[in-house]
Amino acid sequence: MRYLALVFLFPSLAFAQTCDPWSAGMSEEEEGRIMMASVCTAAGGKTHDLFLKCGAEGELSMRFLVQAADFPPDNGPEFSSPLRLTVDGEAFDRPAHHEAMDNAMVSDFPIKGLLVARLKAGKALTVAYPETKLPPVDFPLKGSKAAIERLVAACTGS
Repeated sequence: MRYLALVFLFPSLAFAQTCDPWSAGMSEEEEGRIMMASVCTAAGGKTHDLFLKCGAEGELSMRFLVQAADFPPDNGPEFSSPLRLTVDGEAFDRPAHHEAMDNAMVSDFPIKGLLVARLKAGKALTVAYPETKLPPVDFPLKGSKAAIERLVAACTGS
C-alpha cells in the first residue's frame, strides 16, 4: 500500500525501479503521460537514477536525480553547474541547471548530435559535475541503443 501511495506522489519512482540495463516506456509525469528512457545504478549504498525524455524540438532532456542532502550548494534556487558526460573516455561538456522539485540536474542536447550517437553505441557513461562536491556516477550503457531509439521515435514522431 505504501508503494502505491509513493507511485501517486512521485510517479518517476515507479518508473525508476528497473535498474541496469536501460529501458524505455511510458511514465506518468507532471506534464502527463510521456515516453522516457532510463537507467539506474547502485553506488555508495545509494541508487542513482538517470532519465532521458523529449526536450524542445530536436532535443533530448537528461535528468540526473541527485542523491545528496546538502545539494544544491547554499540552497540556491537558480543553481547551475557545468556537466561532464564521459562515454568510453570521450568527454562531452554541457550546461546543467537544478530543478528543486525533484532535486534533479537537467541538461538538454540535440537528438542528432554526437553525444546521442555515443550514448547508443558506448559501453559506459560517467556523469560528473566537476565544480561541485558530487562524486562522479557511472552508468552502464547496456540496452541504451534500443531504449534511446524508442524514445527518439516518440520525440520525432517517426
